[in-house]
Amino acid sequence: MKHRITRLGLGLLLALALFACAMEIKPTPESMVTTSPQPFSTLDLSGEGYTQELVAVRGVITEYWGGFNSYDKERVLALLTPEYHQIRAERIVSDIGRLKLFRVKLGWGEEAPPTVKPEGTAQVFIEIREPLGTRRVEMDFQKRKEGWRITFVEEVEKTELTPIP
Repeated sequence: MKHRITRLGLGLLLALALFACAMEIKPTPESMVTTSPQPFSTLDLSGEGYTQELVAVRGVITEYWGGFNSYDKERVLALLTPEYHQIRAERIVSDIGRLKLFRVKLGWGEEAPPTVKPEGTAQVFIEIREPLGTRRVEMDFQKRKEGWRITFVEEVEKTELTPIP
């Protein structure tokens, strides 16, 4: 009987040791962030055809997604038109809270440069990378006296194109 207990004890000890080794190999919460907090497309603004308006719209895009990655809801909400703020603020605060809770950072990049129209509107399609995959997001903008502001941000299907009205 004493011999059986020793084998059982050694078996349990071995199982615990293997379990402890496996636990050490698992990633820590900080290393579970699977997406880059930086844009995954470089925005080269030095080429011809890049107007001040295009640069300004790209600045709003960078500020918006940077606000999500720094979990700064005020920074994000400040970029919305007052009308869109009323519609979207609660959801943005919730989304940022969830990102912060799970320590997730979003990667993002443009499909193509923003389309800036002379009447003071702009549109861009962004690819967002997150731990569960990628999403295509449409962003619309309007030029106001305080600068470019966001009027619409929604996930769209990969084949769907929504033109600026």
